[in-house]
Amino acid sequence: MPQDSHYVNQIIFNLLLVSTNRTTDNLEIITGDTIYPTVMNQNMCTTEISTYKPNYYIRESYLHTVRSNFIVSHNIALLVPENVPNPLLKKIMQKEEGIGSAMRQLNISSSRKIVAFGYRNKQQVTNLFNQPMDLIFNHDEDVPFKEYHLFFEKQEEPGIHLLEYFNPNILLTRTEMEGVNRDTVPIKEIDRSLVRNK
Repeated sequence: MPQDSHYVNQIIFNLLLVSTNRTTDNLEIITGDTIYPTVMNQNMCTTEISTYKPNYYIRESYLHTVRSNFIVSHNIALLVPENVPNPLLKKIMQKEEGIGSAMRQLNISSSRKIVAFGYRNKQQVTNLFNQPMDLIFNHDEDVPFKEYHLFFEKQEEPGIHLLEYFNPNILLTRTEMEGVNRDTVPIKEIDRSLVRNK
């Protein structure tokens, strides 16, 4: 039933938006596939903006599944080098891995503080500086988003400021691969994992 399907999808997205687990881990559970990043832009900025001093990095990327190359999220990250562990910063600079995957490989722990989450329509989609932006995936409906800070090694200031927009059709990837009706999405493992905090 479409109404039941919509309700299940909303529950899963709501769990994703409030979870403080690594986003890459959550997305791999939801899609049932390995998630891989493509970095679109990664540049050092020398202009002071808001509370961030010059020489921070802005990284724009998207995450996609390996098997179907389905784009699951469009992400903007602001990195403050002095507040990010050096091994992690080096991996991020190589542009070959997602931030979450790099943290997992290096066994680097962090604390997360969610700044905002919810849904935005096309006119409301902005970057970290409230400037309008276009998402890499098509969407006619409102897009789920999450904005949060990552803190490392008991730092009082965040090392990474992240804004993530999730493809509203992400749940279709799992149901299509499993060849099941969308109304019967197996969500037990998703539910358990998304609500479990590190």
